[in-house]
Amino acid sequence: MTFNTPVPMRGLEGMLKGVILDVDGVIVDSPHERAWGETLRELMEGEWKNIAERIGYTPEMYTTQVYDVYVSGKPRREGARALLEYFQVPNIREEMIDRFC
Repeated sequence: MTFNTPVPMRGLEGMLKGVILDVDGVIVDSPHERAWGETLRELMEGEWKNIAERIGYTPEMYTTQVYDVYVSGKPRREGARALLEYFQVPNIREEMIDRFC
């Protein structure tokens, strides 16, 4: 989103040419990476425990590299599906993606 209308900023005249707001973690890492990992861990240790046991999931398997490749920059549902596929979760259903998101 781009705005071209100047906004007066008292005391900063001539110092700023623009501002970039990163509200979704695309430009700079954000709490999203941690939140995805925590949600995955909670599901795998709770209601998806039988799946975790079948696939040999451990929380250490979720890394920054996994997040960067499979989740970062993707729409939420696409990232959720990609992460479940990466962990080889069998029979991925829309309800599972809904729960994960």
